Amino acid sequence: MPTMKKQLESEYITSVSSEHRKKYGQFFTPKHISDLMAKWVTKDLAKGATILDPAVGLGVFIRSMKEQLTAGQQRNVTFFGYEIDRKILDYFAAHLDDTNITIFHEDYLTSNWKNTYDAIICNPPYLKFHDYEDKDTLLKIVSEEMNLELSGFTNIYTLFLLKALHQLNHGGRAAFIIPSEFLNSDYGKQIKQYLLDSKLLKFVVILDFTTNWFEDATTTSALFFFEKKNPKDFIEFINIDSKEKLERTESYISKYPEQPRLGNTVALTDIDINKKWRIYYQGENSSKYKNLKAFSNFAKASRGIATGANEFFKFNKTKQAQYQIANQFLIPCLTKAVQVDKNFFTTDDFNNLWENDKHVKLLNAYTKDLHDENLKNYIKYGEKLGYHERYLTKNRNPWFKNETREPAPILVGVFNREKIKFIRNEANVVNLTTFHCIYMLPMYDEYTNVLMAYLLTDVAQEILEDSRREYGRGLKKFEPNDINTSLVIDLDSLTTEQIQFITDIYQVLREKQLNGAEITMELHTLNKFFKSLLVI
Repeated sequence: MPTMKKQLESEYITSVSSEHRKKYGQFFTPKHISDLMAKWVTKDLAKGATILDPAVGLGVFIRSMKEQLTAGQQRNVTFFGYEIDRKILDYFAAHLDDTNITIFHEDYLTSNWKNTYDAIICNPPYLKFHDYEDKDTLLKIVSEEMNLELSGFTNIYTLFLLKALHQLNHGGRAAFIIPSEFLNSDYGKQIKQYLLDSKLLKFVVILDFTTNWFEDATTTSALFFFEKKNPKDFIEFINIDSKEKLERTESYISKYPEQPRLGNTVALTDIDINKKWRIYYQGENSSKYKNLKAFSNFAKASRGIATGANEFFKFNKTKQAQYQIANQFLIPCLTKAVQVDKNFFTTDDFNNLWENDKHVKLLNAYTKDLHDENLKNYIKYGEKLGYHERYLTKNRNPWFKNETREPAPILVGVFNREKIKFIRNEANVVNLTTFHCIYMLPMYDEYTNVLMAYLLTDVAQEILEDSRREYGRGLKKFEPNDINTSLVIDLDSLTTEQIQFITDIYQVLREKQLNGAEITMELHTLNKFFKSLLVI
C-alpha cells in the first residue's frame, strides 16, 4: 500500500496556481466516486492482470483500487499510469512507495497505442482541442489507429475514452468519469455511434446536475461503465440524485449483473445519436404536447459577436473621452447579461446604461478609418499590449475589425439557472456572446411579438428544457443549434383571431413591465392560452 499524506489533493491544490491546473484540465475525483468506479474495474481480476490509469494525476484511482484488492491480489496485478504534467507527477511520486506501479511521463494520446490492458479507469483532463498543442497530429493518429474521422470541436476527454476502449482486452472492464454534457452535445455524435456499434457500454450513471460533485469545478458528471464481454443490446441509464441512490448504485455495481436492473434500460436500436441522450434518463417534455415544429422553421439562432479581446473593444463614456474615439467608430452593444433586467430593452434603457458609464459600445472600425489619428493611436496601443496576437484577432484582417452582426429582434441568455432569459431588443443594439441572437425568417417577421409572447410562457420554457445542456450547481446552457432544433408552437397553425388575442395581451404585459408593474396575470393568461393549443 503506498504511503500517502492525508488529503493529498487538497494539499496539491493549495501548492499550485489555479492557472496551472486549468492549463492541464485538472479536476480531482471525489473519493466516494473513485471508490465506486474502482469496485467495477477490480471485480474478478485474473492473476497477472494489468490496470491502466491514462491520466493518473495524484493517483486517487490507484488508492481506491488498492483498497478494493487484498494484499495478495495487489501483488498479482500491475498498475500503469500516464501523466503529462511534470509538476503533479513529481508531487505524486514524492508520496508514492510502491514497486508494482509504472508511471510514464508521456502524452497518453500519442503513446503506445499497441499496448492493451485488463482494466482501465480514468478521469481525463477537461480540455478542448484548441487547448491542445498539436491537434492535427492527434486527429491523424486517431484516424489511423481507429478509422474514425473526428470533429475538431470535440473535447480531449472523448479521445481518452476512445483510445482506452481500443486498448481494453477481451473480458476487461473500464470506468470513466466525464462531463455529462457530452451526452447532449453535437460533437459527441460520432463517439455515441462508436459506443452503440461496439456494444461495450453497459450503463451510464448520471450524477444529478443540481449537485456539484467536484469541489473545484462547475461541471456536470457522468460515470461510464464498460465491459468487453457478454455484449448487450441495450444501455442502462441510472440517475443519481441522492446519497441513498448512490449507495444503491454501489451495491448494484458490486453484484452486477446478478441484481435486477436499477435504472432505465433502452434498446440500442431505440437510441438516436442525433438526440440529446438526456431523454433516456429524464424523459422528454415535448412528448405530451402537439402542434409543435422545429424552431428553425420560423427563426434562426446564432451566437453573438466574439471579439477575442473584450477589454480592448468595449467602451464606456469615460473610456471614449480618454482615447477621444469618435462616435462613428462605436456602435451600441450589450456586453453583459446583467445589463438587462427585464424582458424588453428599449432605447431609454440603453441611454441610461451609457450615462451611467457602463460598457455598452463596441469598437467598429476598418482599415480605411485609420486616417483618424485618435483611432490610429488606439489601435497601436492595442498592438503594444498584444491584443492583435489573441486567438481570434490574429486570424482577422485587419485584426481590429469585429464580426458583422445585424441587431437581432430577440435575444436569449446563453447561461441560465432558472427561467431561460428572452429579451425583446427594441433598442436595436448588437450583442456579445453573453446572448444569442434570434432572427425571424423573412416570411415570419410579422410574428416576432407572437413568438416573443410564447417564449415568455412556462409551457414554452418547459419544452425548451429538452434542448438544454447541463453544468454543475444547476447551471444550464443553450448553444445556437440547441435552440434551432428545439420545438416551439407551430406559428402557421394560429388563426388571425388567436394572433390578435396574443398580441393584445403581449402589449399590456409589455407596458406593465416597462412601468415596473407586476405581470403575473398576463403571463398566466398567455400560458393558459398557449397550453390549450398544445396539450394532446
